[in-house]
Amino acid sequence: MPSSLWQYWRGLSGWNFYFLVKFGLLWA
Repeated sequence: MPSSLWQYWRGLSGWNFYFLVKFGLLWA
């Protein structure tokens, strides 16, 4: 697996986690 693809996937996962936390706080 290319390192660039791995970094892209990590960034995408980070954004997904960020949105999950943000919406979780909004709906809490």
